[in-house]
Amino acid sequence: MPTENLTYTLHELLVQRNSRLRIPSYQRAYTWDKDEWQVFADDLLEQATSVYAHENNYYLGHFLFEPERDKRIGLIDGQQRLTTAMLFTAAVLFQLPSQTNDLYQQGKLLLMEGITPRLEVVSYDQQVFERLLQRAIRRERKIVDGRTTNAQSKMARAIDFFVEWLKGQVGDTGPQLLDDLLRTLLRAQVTTYTVVDAKQAAQLFELQNDRGRTLTDVEKLKSYLIYQLHLKMPAGDAENAINQVHRHFETIFRSTPNITGLSEDDLLRYYFYAQHGGYRNEPVLQVLKNQVKTGELSAYAILDFSEQLSSAFEFVSSFQKKGRHESVDNLLMLKSYPNVIYPFLLRGYFQLHADSATADIWPAMVQLSGVLEKLVFRLALVGTRARIIDRLRWLLINLPLDALTFEQQLAEAMEGSGYWSNQALLESLQRLSYTDRSVAHYLLWQYERSLQKKGYTLTVSDVNLNELEHIAPQTENPGRRTGYERYHETKFHQAHRDLLGNLLLITRSHNGSIGNIPFADKLTSYQDTPLAQQREILRMFKKDEPQLWGLKQIVQRHIKLVEWATDRWRFKEA
Repeated sequence: MPTENLTYTLHELLVQRNSRLRIPSYQRAYTWDKDEWQVFADDLLEQATSVYAHENNYYLGHFLFEPERDKRIGLIDGQQRLTTAMLFTAAVLFQLPSQTNDLYQQGKLLLMEGITPRLEVVSYDQQVFERLLQRAIRRERKIVDGRTTNAQSKMARAIDFFVEWLKGQVGDTGPQLLDDLLRTLLRAQVTTYTVVDAKQAAQLFELQNDRGRTLTDVEKLKSYLIYQLHLKMPAGDAENAINQVHRHFETIFRSTPNITGLSEDDLLRYYFYAQHGGYRNEPVLQVLKNQVKTGELSAYAILDFSEQLSSAFEFVSSFQKKGRHESVDNLLMLKSYPNVIYPFLLRGYFQLHADSATADIWPAMVQLSGVLEKLVFRLALVGTRARIIDRLRWLLINLPLDALTFEQQLAEAMEGSGYWSNQALLESLQRLSYTDRSVAHYLLWQYERSLQKKGYTLTVSDVNLNELEHIAPQTENPGRRTGYERYHETKFHQAHRDLLGNLLLITRSHNGSIGNIPFADKLTSYQDTPLAQQREILRMFKKDEPQLWGLKQIVQRHIKLVEWATDRWRFKEA
């Protein structure tokens, strides 16, 4: 294509000119989701049903190309729109009444030239994209196996979305609308421009704002690093280096769907804290650009950075696979303070690898997880607005490989803070109630694990993690002999009933079955349960003692739980 502005219909661009397009590897993968699909479909419908549709073409947007290479033209800007147009066409093909329909054949040619797709998406998503198009052409509504990235899932869901949307529209207007929509898309107008070379293409991609979803910092970082390698290395060396960066980011994008609770930009930031100077307020991308400008980040340092970043994503993906060790499960169950957990985990991971590249680092990571669990529980319990990272900055940079030393250093740092000292831990435990239900639930879960001895072993799947039982129910039982202290008495008000001592871990079905029944009946229900803390309530009463549950019993149990928790989450001191 010449380097000038040209205008085509989508059919002219892809079918009549027999164009084959590819998404350059510095581009992001497919990111559009339901909101963008809805806008795309609504815009197309508005054009297709307009009384002036024959006079005006739908404008699909501006496409920016890089020079042809290996018989494919690189699409720098427009891939979200073009990919969506092809997925929409695939959905229409499912719905058209006949494969002999002329529009069906035109839609098929828009998607494929023979068995070759007109569009080649980023390499790690291409196989799934091809299968989606092929099955649409064959009108096979089967699940495409092997989806491992967010983009692959979104492409499959896009077709399902458009199929259902089309069913709703056709139900109102008849099958003619399918022809009108596909014809409108084939006639959609695009403007095009081709840049001079791959270097200019990478630079333009970095600077341009794609219509649709904003690029993540990780996606921006990928294109920026590739462009810098173009600038900083001879052409032959740059090509090899850029291929390495592509492989590293492919690992990143493959790992991302397996990571829960963190965005890819979160993890970029936590990796940067761990390996590049500790906590800081400046945006990571801007810091990296400044380091490139000052020469601190050389071309070879860029390769090291992308390799380590991909290792960070792989590690977190692996770490989050539950069931490997209780300490890790506990830490993940907390779901609090990821800006504390992951910088320290990553710092430990890279330091342990550097210290012994061949040794099994997992036992050390388990020990580190145990210490971090104590820290994060304390932070979640105390809940102050003070900035914990100011206390942790030095510890992150100087993280010792020995978990005991780290715990002792944490103890010293927390005692010096006042906010998170052992005294603050004790006072917060004494105040803990149903109003802090997520923390109370986690504490009772750990207490249950401590009570389990032999035989039945409690696992996460056995308990709905949102269920807490008020032994003395929140709503008073109106009966005369309920076994609970009377609620109207000042000494037994709601704050007492919400105390930790009145709370019990319970399954959803059990909780729903007992409600605010008399206490004696509750005790009977506690007999047939795998939960040791429920059976423990039974042992609080002597054989001939009246079965009454009130303030005295709640305070007695509350003190016991606070003493246990203080010992459980106290840091070991030097």
